[in-house]
Amino acid sequence: PAAPKLRNYNPFIHHKPLAGQRPLSCGFLLLLVRNSQLFMHCHAHPHRYQPISARALFTFLSIETMQVSIMKLISTILLASTAAALKQRAAPMKALQVPRGGGMVEKSQALTVTKVVFGLYAAQMLLVPDFMMTQNFKMKMDKYHTFITRISGLGWLGMLKCLGAMEEDDAFNTSFIVSIICTIIAPVNAEMNLECNTAHGAVYVLFPILLGAHALAM
Repeated sequence: PAAPKLRNYNPFIHHKPLAGQRPLSCGFLLLLVRNSQLFMHCHAHPHRYQPISARALFTFLSIETMQVSIMKLISTILLASTAAALKQRAAPMKALQVPRGGGMVEKSQALTVTKVVFGLYAAQMLLVPDFMMTQNFKMKMDKYHTFITRISGLGWLGMLKCLGAMEEDDAFNTSFIVSIICTIIAPVNAEMNLECNTAHGAVYVLFPILLGAHALAM
């Protein structure tokens, strides 16, 4: 049987349902609160209030559900747009970041630096040994020093030629090891224990470039 019409019933005053009437759910009360016009109408005219039909309630809930869905869709679009904007903004910053090693200097470039630095010294040692030694050290050359200096220059040039014929990775590893050892036993040792001329100060420029190029190519 149809539920009897309710008169003089205010759902916000009567906490218990009348006989033959189902209790009002919390969801329905929340819907009343959310709809200000419906709430004010029920509160101002309680004698006119009648139970809402199932069809009307379904229509109202459908509208509420659709509104919630639309709000969710708008929120999703806004979040996606914000994320895309942040990603585009981060792309230039990422492009400005310099990778550590590897991409900064190619191994072939480090090998080229090795050939230039050691090649300059080796060529002078082989062709003009007296000039090479007296320019860098406070000493007098004799035939014995000239002899060993020429042989050393030939050995360095042969090593550089072998680096060019090796695989790049093997050549790079050999070049790096030789550069480190040579830095210790040659320019560093000379500055600490030998009487050097001003021209020997070129090692403070050449060898940091040599070692730096290898470190950045690792």
